[in-house]
Amino acid sequence: MVGPHLWARYGASRKNAFRERTHVFAYTVYNGRKRIIKNRPNFSVGGENTMKLRYAMSWVLAFGLFVLSSLPVQAESPGGSVGALIESGKEHRLSGRHEMAAESFRQAVEIENDNAEVWFFLGLSYNDLGRPGDSIQAFLEYVRLDSEDARAWYNLGIAYGLAGQQAEAAEAYQKAVLIEPAFAEAWFNLAVVFGNLGQGQDEVDAYRRCLDADPDNADAWYNLGIAYGQNGRPEEEIKAYKQALRIRPNDLDTLLNLG
Repeated sequence: MVGPHLWARYGASRKNAFRERTHVFAYTVYNGRKRIIKNRPNFSVGGENTMKLRYAMSWVLAFGLFVLSSLPVQAESPGGSVGALIESGKEHRLSGRHEMAAESFRQAVEIENDNAEVWFFLGLSYNDLGRPGDSIQAFLEYVRLDSEDARAWYNLGIAYGLAGQQAEAAEAYQKAVLIEPAFAEAWFNLAVVFGNLGQGQDEVDAYRRCLDADPDNADAWYNLGIAYGQNGRPEEEIKAYKQALRIRPNDLDTLLNLG
């Protein structure tokens, strides 16, 4: 026979394991049982009414256990929700804890591997850790999910560049500027890659496009001057250096190159 105090304990024990409605169910039965006992104080042990009550309560108990077994218990990942893991990873990254950031994003992507945002931040974290190969794979997953994000192609280009894959880097940067034509940083990096590949005219053109988007970029003017010089265009080289000095008047490297 299940006593009223056992029902009370059962309700308390289930409070943390199941939803509130389960907790309420146990106490409802307990309170109902107390009312039955209180309203019939003259039941004798083993009497007919007592046996009927026990029979009824056994059905209540059976029904209660059926309800408990039917309730869905939501499984939660050991590391927490995807949103919480992303926020944790961002905080670690901002604080310079790059390995911990990468671990948070890795856990998130294991839970939800079609979440483009997670792949993006995982790629950034791998670049922070100097692991361009892993970064490339992360950004490839990202652009597979969202091929129209210029920033993703840009960061993929950075990863390819760090891995020494210049041709692939150029292709990634070209996709970035195709999506976002005024993307100055992507044009700048593309120009650097063209220079590494020995494509002098393409290098010049890319620096010009960078400066169209960001005319006060002293580094772009300086590099453009070098590119003009390497392509046998001394007059344009001097003009480019002067533009660099207009923005950064005391830059020693520019002054030396200008002679």
